[in-house]
Amino acid sequence: GPFWRISDDAAFVLSDPERVVLLNLAVTGAQPIALLGTGAAVWGALVGQEEDLRPWVAQVHLLQQLASGYDTQPELIEPDVTALLGRLADEGFLAASSLPEAQAQSGPL
Repeated sequence: GPFWRISDDAAFVLSDPERVVLLNLAVTGAQPIALLGTGAAVWGALVGQEEDLRPWVAQVHLLQQLASGYDTQPELIEPDVTALLGRLADEGFLAASSLPEAQAQSGPL
C-alpha cells in the first residue's frame, strides 16, 4: 500500500494527545486547523523521533497501530483513516508515495 509522510511545509503543535494544530507554511495567510480525537491520533502516528520527525510511514502499519490503540480491526477504520489522509494530502500537510524506496528512507542511515 501507499506510504505517507508529514510535508516539509507543515508546521504542527501537539498540544495534547487529543489535539494537534497544523499550519501550512507554503500558503500565505493560511489559517491553522485543529485535528481532534481520531484525527490527532492519526497525525501522532505519523510523527517520528527527534532526528527524523517526518519519516515515511506505510499505510498498513499506520492502520495496525491505530487499530490496536482503539481495540478494533484495521479494515474497520481504513475508510475513515484513508479519507482523512487524502484530505490532509490535498491541503498540503502530507506527502504520499507508492514507491518502496520510501520505506528504505525510514531505516538508519
